[in-house]
Amino acid sequence: MQKSSGRRKKQVNVFSPEGADIASMKLPGRHRCDCQAAKHPLVTNCLSCGRIVCEQEGAGPCLFCGAMVGSESGPPGRAAAGGGRTQPGSDAALRRATEHKDKLLERDKDGTQRASIIDDERDYFQTGSSWLSGRQRQAVERYRQQLRHQADQRRRTLTLDFAGRQMTAQEVEVAADPAHITELIRELATDELRRPAADPPADGAGRAAEPAFRPEYQVDPRREADVDRLFRQRPDSQLRRVQDADLQLLSDDGMCLSMHQPWASLLVAGIKIHEGRTWYTPYRGRLWIAAAAKVPTPQEIKQVEDTYRVMAGRELSFPEFYPSGCLLGRVNVLNCLPQEVYREQFPEGESDSPYVLICSEPEQLVVKFPMKGQHKIYKMDANIHKAAKKMLTAA
Repeated sequence: MQKSSGRRKKQVNVFSPEGADIASMKLPGRHRCDCQAAKHPLVTNCLSCGRIVCEQEGAGPCLFCGAMVGSESGPPGRAAAGGGRTQPGSDAALRRATEHKDKLLERDKDGTQRASIIDDERDYFQTGSSWLSGRQRQAVERYRQQLRHQADQRRRTLTLDFAGRQMTAQEVEVAADPAHITELIRELATDELRRPAADPPADGAGRAAEPAFRPEYQVDPRREADVDRLFRQRPDSQLRRVQDADLQLLSDDGMCLSMHQPWASLLVAGIKIHEGRTWYTPYRGRLWIAAAAKVPTPQEIKQVEDTYRVMAGRELSFPEFYPSGCLLGRVNVLNCLPQEVYREQFPEGESDSPYVLICSEPEQLVVKFPMKGQHKIYKMDANIHKAAKKMLTAA
């Protein structure tokens, strides 16, 4: 009986470099291998069944279908199958196939094929278009901020002469520059039309329009004259106003304005319909009115009531209480007029402020909701807004 050797076999981890070398070891001769050229180098593909042949299987009859498989250095199975005879024209076909393969590989390596997008929206210029470049968006936003800053400025300058004891009021014209707007629109529209076309599509996928058929931007002198006349006739505030007034009047977004007493209660009571402000607002529609935290004195209340009683020429029904720090009700803002336009439409108007809110349809809340006011027109708390709307609807 033979004794077994005392030397034990060494275990090799197949995931180690040594194990990888063992797994990819090639046996002598042609043997069936299903690695699909993952472990052994690729020879070629069988042109009959498509099997991936590695160096372990080698060139020769396909081990799956029996067709001749050659190496990349020569045509598959020519010498073995044809006895050295070649078919006429096969070399040229192989060369064309190889060139086509190289072209496809190069195309896939350099970049991906891009699809051409045909969008009718690019035929028209829009200041808020999603196709504007970053520079164009910055130009539009910069000029929009400039107009907004000008609209917030006062339109009247007061000069105090202490020596002569007199005060002089000087009107300051703040309006959009029509020449600047026209030039900005022309520049953005020209850049939009001069934008280079996308990458040419693949063969059979269509082609871009010829330069002779592309639209060109041409300025009509009559159109420029109409734009200039429009800016001269209408104030800047009305040009920037949203034109869908009916939609704004029907909507209630919970926008609120804080006012001091007793003017806040007089506004929601319908006694006061014009509210002056030093800033312009494009907001139109339902506006909630909140009373500020300052408590008015009885002398202030009596003075304001006497003023409105004289203006009305009759006895008015004033509110019994003037609460502070709470939500009083809402009104409908019809317009925001500059002082000069306000004087033309309301010669006997009560407000001398640079901008005047024209209000109508006042509604008072039975229960006043406590709330803290903010500057200018702001969005009120959603819960308070919901409860206030329910109360007005129930009433």
